Amino acid sequence: MADLVVIAGRTLGIDTDAALDRIDLEAAQAALDEAGGPALALGVTPTDSSAAAAAGARLVRALLRRPPFSGPGGQQLAVVAGLQFLSLNGWRADLEPPATAAVVVEALAS
Repeated sequence: MADLVVIAGRTLGIDTDAALDRIDLEAAQAALDEAGGPALALGVTPTDSSAAAAAGARLVRALLRRPPFSGPGGQQLAVVAGLQFLSLNGWRADLEPPATAAVVVEALAS
């Protein structure tokens, strides 16, 4: 949860206190539980790269389905949290071309 607040602050361009004021804790917990619960902690490395990819996709999808922050920036937060998770697990995102990245995010959201 703390990682999500920090990521949200940076993504939304607000300080940590403002992010704490804006977060819907129930929605955030529901999204994290849906994505994988405690085993998904952003600093925990899955046992293999395919597990990390699947966990990252579940995280993005859950944050899109249950946005913990109201207002603009929810999709960006979901993508940044997922990319951060993947980065911590040795993945490098290639978001080119941008239209393809947008299609993937929309597919996850649906």
